[in-house]
Amino acid sequence: LHMKHLLSLAMLSGMTLLVAASGQLANRKAESRSFSQWYLELRAKWLAEAPRIATEDPLPMIGSTASSTVRATASPKLAPCQLSPSNFLVLGGGGAPAYNEIAIEKNVLYFQRTLKHLGFNPANATVFFANGNNGQATVRYIDQQGQERFKPPQIPHLQGAATRANLQRGLRQAVQSPDRALFFYFTGHGGENKRNLNNNAMILWGEDFLSVQQFTQMLDRLPAQTPVVTMMAQCYSGSFANFIYQGGNPNRAIALQTRCGFFATVKELP
Repeated sequence: LHMKHLLSLAMLSGMTLLVAASGQLANRKAESRSFSQWYLELRAKWLAEAPRIATEDPLPMIGSTASSTVRATASPKLAPCQLSPSNFLVLGGGGAPAYNEIAIEKNVLYFQRTLKHLGFNPANATVFFANGNNGQATVRYIDQQGQERFKPPQIPHLQGAATRANLQRGLRQAVQSPDRALFFYFTGHGGENKRNLNNNAMILWGEDFLSVQQFTQMLDRLPAQTPVVTMMAQCYSGSFANFIYQGGNPNRAIALQTRCGFFATVKELP
């Protein structure tokens, strides 16, 4: 896995706040220099290796400093990525229509656009979202009159609902070539485990709370030679940094697989 491609996906989604890799956590916002300064330095180094090109569809601003604005751009001239398009697995949506906001749906659409900008075919990524493609109106939004409305999910290449069973199916499909990396993206809501913040949860459709340890146990069953990269955008997501340990338990040994992740926040915060 080329780190520049991993950073591209994280930068384009504006999420590089907490990094977990090889058992070490780095909270960039806790450092003496600001996240924007760190991002500018990293992006300058990244662009030195991959020439910037103009795009017809500019990507949104993800940060700024007093004197400059940071925009994320991608270049198809990057060296070929080690990831196969079929190794992208996306899970998203709220646990119920009441909090299945349209913004989450847009996150998935944006991720698909990012894959396209990086030279991948979004149709080859496995996508599960909310209630899936059964036609039920479950995506919540506010219309121009300020009224709450619901509509069916409108995501290209949607393969089903964001359920535990589909997640397990997606993991099996994604590692048919065990030597290729798996990139897992979750965007939705998270649940706090007040008794054990190292074992918070992501909320799947049907208000099914899937904990860090339950998710990691799924990964533990994958081939040891399969690298796993996660990018998670939900409250209390920093807890999932513990997936680098066997069983998701920080008191156990590091997992046999190579695992790293980007998380939207720390385990204590929404």
